[in-house]
Amino acid sequence: MCMLILYLIKFIHILNEIFLSTYIFFFSPKYDIYYTIYLLIIILHWILLKNECILTYIEKKLIDKNYILGSKPYYHPYHSIIPKFLIYLFEILKVINILVIFYRNYYNKYIYISILFIIGYIFFNIYKKYLK
Repeated sequence: MCMLILYLIKFIHILNEIFLSTYIFFFSPKYDIYYTIYLLIIILHWILLKNECILTYIEKKLIDKNYILGSKPYYHPYHSIIPKFLIYLFEILKVINILVIFYRNYYNKYIYISILFIIGYIFFNIYKKYLK
């Protein structure tokens, strides 16, 4: 049962990565507000869970019963089944998605401010992960 849950979590994560990375290619700009709200919810739950996704935390807890929330926030077990170049491609496409949404919603102050917050959060995490 534990293995089934692990595979299900990995599958959900991969679907989420695909959605977040390809949104601008398949959805109309009229849905940008929902995409932005989804990103804000993701960031909020990361902040509340010490920079960890709830699915990743469950996955880590199933792998290691003694895992402590927030002790390895940048380790993602589902990355083990994705080629490294795809992980980088997903990250680049997500940034492109955010920048395109930012550009095409310059007139919508709610999306504009939200995207600025999201970009700030991304840079903060890049700083914590790579530069500190």
